[in-house]
Order: sequence, then C-alpha cells, then structure tokens
Amino acid sequence: MNETPLWMMSINAFLAVIVLLSVLGGVLRAITALFPAADAPVPPARAEDDRTPALRSGGATDPFVLTAIQIAVQRAHPGAQVRDVRERTEGAS
Repeated sequence: MNETPLWMMSINAFLAVIVLLSVLGGVLRAITALFPAADAPVPPARAEDDRTPALRSGGATDPFVLTAIQIAVQRAHPGAQVRDVRERTEGAS
C-alpha cells in the first residue's frame, strides 16, 4: 500500500490555504474597487458662539486634550457642547 507521508500532506494543505487566501484577497480587492465606501457625512455648520472652548477647573487648559474631548463628545452626541472639564482624583468613582 502506497501512503502519502504526513509532512507531504501538511505542505499540500498549507499551500492550498495560501492559494485560497490569495484568491479571497483578490476578490475582496475587486469588490472594494467596484463598490467604494461612501464619504463620511459632513456635520452641519455651527454658530460662532458654539465654538467657545471648554475650560478646565482652576483655569489651566491643555488645548489638545480639550479638543480631543470635544471631538469625542461631538461624535457620540452631535450638537452637544462641553462647557467644563474636571480632573478626577485617584480612587474617585
């Protein structure tokens, strides 16, 4: 009886998986080329008074952190405004 060694079957299975994944990758690339993703919606224009920056308690401000917080709030709740940012102390819940 002529049996194929286990290592030969493993190599064949590995090559089959590589070929299958390559084909699926090509199909996915073709689908994304045919049907591109829609552009992100443009948020509505805001009034000038909505652009007031939030202030951190104590008067100290870090504009990068405050901007990141405002963007996160706008994405989660469009139209919401951040008026005050307070730092929580250790152990506070």
